[in-house]
Amino acid sequence: MTLNAILEKDTAYIRAIPKKLNNVPPPSNINAEDITHIKANQNHVVTINDEVIALDALEKKLIPILKKFKEDDFQHIRIEVSQQTKYSVFAQIHSAIEEAHRKVLEFYSYREVGLELDKLSEEQRSKLEKMHPCRVIEAKPN
Repeated sequence: MTLNAILEKDTAYIRAIPKKLNNVPPPSNINAEDITHIKANQNHVVTINDEVIALDALEKKLIPILKKFKEDDFQHIRIEVSQQTKYSVFAQIHSAIEEAHRKVLEFYSYREVGLELDKLSEEQRSKLEKMHPCRVIEAKPN
């Protein structure tokens, strides 16, 4: 195993990969404006809604977008990465989304409960996460 492989593995976003669903019809009530597209091509150029963006600016760009996500809407983030994109870029995209969502939850924690996010009870945090979700879909590029 090379040093690069070890380093890349150490920075990975750890999660369970969902099983592929076959023959699932797309929901009919999702509009184009409900989808935030994040793409990374084989040259590791990252775009958000077709606007080129530096990876280190992605989190800041996502915060106002995630503030609009509500429990009963269909807003979501769609990630499309080329097969040639380095895994570290993919992991950085996920990390930016997670950190932006944490900051959004922190904002609403102060605003709605009056406490820091880490001071909330498990029930309060669960309710807050349900009211202000972060929905992410990973897709193959067209």
